[in-house]
Amino acid sequence: MIRIQNGDSIKISSFSSKAGVVLKIYGQILLPGGKIIPFEDGLTTTATRLEVSKNITVTNGYLISISVGVSSGSLMHAQCFIKAEHQLGVQAPYTSLKTLFSDYITTNTNCTFPESPLNKSFNGKGYTSYVYINDPVVGQPVNLTAPTNAIWKILFFQIDLISTANTHGGYGRELIAYKRITNIPGQTYYAHRKQPVSVTEEYQFVTDTPESYYGDYSAKRRNIANLGEIIIQETEIFVIASFPFWADDTLTNGAIQYEEWINV
Repeated sequence: MIRIQNGDSIKISSFSSKAGVVLKIYGQILLPGGKIIPFEDGLTTTATRLEVSKNITVTNGYLISISVGVSSGSLMHAQCFIKAEHQLGVQAPYTSLKTLFSDYITTNTNCTFPESPLNKSFNGKGYTSYVYINDPVVGQPVNLTAPTNAIWKILFFQIDLISTANTHGGYGRELIAYKRITNIPGQTYYAHRKQPVSVTEEYQFVTDTPESYYGDYSAKRRNIANLGEIIIQETEIFVIASFPFWADDTLTNGAIQYEEWINV
């Protein structure tokens, strides 16, 4: 139990990538005379991954329990991170006295005190999803950033490279991918095959693929290549480009699968 005095409050914070989920807050206070009184409140998530909080003024006594669960809507693991704090003050500025729990919540899994752990938001598995890539201007690479307060691990991407009839002195093209911080590129991953002129070829980069290979599939030739661990945050850029970089080549029909954690 946690001693609650007059002038204390409980702060519930959510950091979510999904909007419109209604969270129910329920707790119990043991009064000095031995009576147990319940309290409840609510919170609705936004999709900004930024903090949305509720400060709850509670009666002088002992906090027996507090629980946060989904009242309306649905949440998958790593879509909404919850933190509960015992704080001094019923209005700003507050002073945090103790973190009661911090963990991801799902439709079927509540966060509760005293049972739930104190976890970091990037612990364990993330939420797996995908996004289609907007076609860049002809002759330009793909530059992809993670949303604000998100951590993305790139699991897979595919994209088409359309090469023109220009031989550029016979140098050819090769698809590459890497992470860039400011103007400094990180580890670069290659398709390990030169694409000929005047063709459209599909490329798939996959994590933990043991080798690169290609084959004919329908009207396009598909190239499969290994993609190592690339993790990006909002200030970092995931780049897909042809190398050498020719101004008349086109990247199109791209999609990326990623694993996401909320950066709290």
